[in-house]
Amino acid sequence: MERKMKLRENKGITLIALVITIIVLLILAAISIATLTGENGILKKANTSKQKTEEATAREKLELSLLSASTLKYTTNEYNENEWLNEYVIAENPNDVIMVDEDIFTVNGWGFLVDRSVPKIVESLGETSAKPEIASIKVIKGEKLSNEWYITDIKIRVQGSGYRINNEDINLENGIREIDISEDGIYEIVAYLKDENGEILQQETLTVKKDTSKPDDFKPIDGIGNGTGKQIQISSKTSDLSGISEYKYYLNNEYVATTKLANKSQ
Repeated sequence: MERKMKLRENKGITLIALVITIIVLLILAAISIATLTGENGILKKANTSKQKTEEATAREKLELSLLSASTLKYTTNEYNENEWLNEYVIAENPNDVIMVDEDIFTVNGWGFLVDRSVPKIVESLGETSAKPEIASIKVIKGEKLSNEWYITDIKIRVQGSGYRINNEDINLENGIREIDISEDGIYEIVAYLKDENGEILQQETLTVKKDTSKPDDFKPIDGIGNGTGKQIQISSKTSDLSGISEYKYYLNNEYVATTKLANKSQ
């Protein structure tokens, strides 16, 4: 009988200890959660620190670009404080998302008010969720002939919710991207702006044709035709692809003839 009582007493003590342990653990868990997620918690402080670093980085990039632009203000005739300044700041930061709305420059989601006349930042506007309000495509680099064919590499800036290039759809999470085109060919590009339901609000289309090939392998051949003239053979992929539709032939620096090529690409 006494042995059974002792066993019961031991069980009671164990249960009380377990309850106390659970209570202590709950208190510690509550303290830990408050420390992590509270008003002055570790997570909030870490997030605040991250945001300050991002804003400082965005500000520094814009300041450096504006400082460089202010130097060019006195050394180039191309400078102006409007469209040229916008394009210059964007070109100086090709790996960043930069949007301009009047005097507000948004760099990677952080807004800054700019005095264009200097130019310099006059106020930080904090984090912004600015997104493109229009769909647009702009060629910002490339040499083009009068027949609309580009003979150098091309750089295109696309803005909107996304774009298609030769039927391949690409989403633009940040609303803007620069595309480099280095391969010869014809490119159909469509930039579009969608609403929250995925419906297209607006779109813009651009076709660019690129061919960097040049006439090559000129070979004069004697005794052709009536035996008194000369004929030149030319081999080039241009006859199949290019917008170059006319070759002028020369022998010993003297003009011989002009040949026009049929071009299925145009």
